Amino acid sequence: MSKSRQPVVGPSPGRGGWGACHQSRSHLIRTACTIARSLLADVEHLPIVSPHGHVPPAMIADDTTFRDPADLFISPDRYLTRLQHANGEDLADLRVGGRTETDPRESWRMVCRHWKDFDGTATGY
Repeated sequence: MSKSRQPVVGPSPGRGGWGACHQSRSHLIRTACTIARSLLADVEHLPIVSPHGHVPPAMIADDTTFRDPADLFISPDRYLTRLQHANGEDLADLRVGGRTETDPRESWRMVCRHWKDFDGTATGY
């Protein structure tokens, strides 16, 4: 493919950002970039609510308080607790099912001990 015919996928720092849209010879690319900028302007001020998060959206919407970060981020995450359990950790120590006997800091230490096991998983990112 000749240099002048290389496809432009979209704006990125390596391609000059949004400025590359204006420099494109393709009407379709310029139109797509105009639409993308319009969509971004419509949503960039909105909060991020992950449709795949393990925190109930109502907690975020209602600004609900929680006992500690382990109860929010470790205990309800079935992927994290399943892998921890497969590595020999007791689910009660991960505070699964409302169990609170274990110090939440110890739950975090357990996650940290096995962090390498999350390489290549969504939890590891």
